[in-house]
Amino acid sequence: MNSSPVLVTVMLFMLGRTYGDSVTQKEGQVILSEDDFLLINCTYSATGYPTLFWYV
Repeated sequence: MNSSPVLVTVMLFMLGRTYGDSVTQKEGQVILSEDDFLLINCTYSATGYPTLFWYV
């Protein structure tokens, strides 16, 4: 099986790239009771995409 040199080069380039997101909570650990209100101030850094995706 012959692989195209361009395809192999593109695949190696893509494998070498990594992306990651980082979220930092400055207050540290928070403990509260059920039904309590909580506001968390966080900072984030995202690479590869200009926004951070949140999943709940």
